[in-house]
Amino acid sequence: PYFCLKKITFASKINNIMSQDLYQAPDYFLLDELLTEEHKIIRTACREWVKREISPIIEDACQKAEFPKKIIKAPNPNTTLLVVNLSSLLI
Repeated sequence: PYFCLKKITFASKINNIMSQDLYQAPDYFLLDELLTEEHKIIRTACREWVKREISPIIEDACQKAEFPKKIIKAPNPNTTLLVVNLSSLLI
């Protein structure tokens, strides 16, 4: 019984560690130099949204081989919808 309790505790610690978003975003190609302050603000907002909405649920969804449908929400008038046209970046 004591061994099982330790095993469950260890498993819960591993799950807690794995559920944390520890991404650091290294800038290997010095792309930050090409971004305006506005671009950096948008990038930061997107990263914060991913850490808040995606990171806590993505591991479980991946293990279950399911798409987390709750990340697709109806447009909310209080949020800004960001649409990026990549074709202008490819020129």
